[in-house]
Amino acid sequence: MRRTTTNRHHRFRPLSALLAAAALLAAMLNTSSAANAVTPVAGRLVTACETEIIGVTKSGAWELSPIRCQQVTEAQRQAAAARTTYVATHFTGYNFTGSSLAIAGGPCSGGWLNLPLVWRNSIASTVSNCYTHHFNALHLTGQSEVTSPPGGNLVSLAYQVQSVAYY
Repeated sequence: MRRTTTNRHHRFRPLSALLAAAALLAAMLNTSSAANAVTPVAGRLVTACETEIIGVTKSGAWELSPIRCQQVTEAQRQAAAARTTYVATHFTGYNFTGSSLAIAGGPCSGGWLNLPLVWRNSIASTVSNCYTHHFNALHLTGQSEVTSPPGGNLVSLAYQVQSVAYY
């Protein structure tokens, strides 16, 4: 009977290749690096999401409508922003690029929100006519960073924001 020997490391090669491919894909999709801080391209498709303030809790937190998202061009997103009054629009990229979450229907009077789960730890820049206080923990706790009107890039809390207040 012939005995077959196997390289005990051979069984890990597919896993290593899979991990390498996943790391490459993650690097390609990563919008958190300064290298991705580019000027918006009018024809490029982005995910634009929107929600409205529909109520206020006893603590002053805003209750939001279900988030609606669609693929649009940068030009379409800018045109929609010009037609609608938003408290703020938060972006996943620096310099107002990448996917966006627009919050409609509220004043700059201290209202606040815990970001929807899928938007936590994903914001790099904000456009707003309010002084926007970004916090790295829920319920306006933890470290904070403020962007002044008309908005700007987050520095110390980029990709760490979990709750936001608007003044």
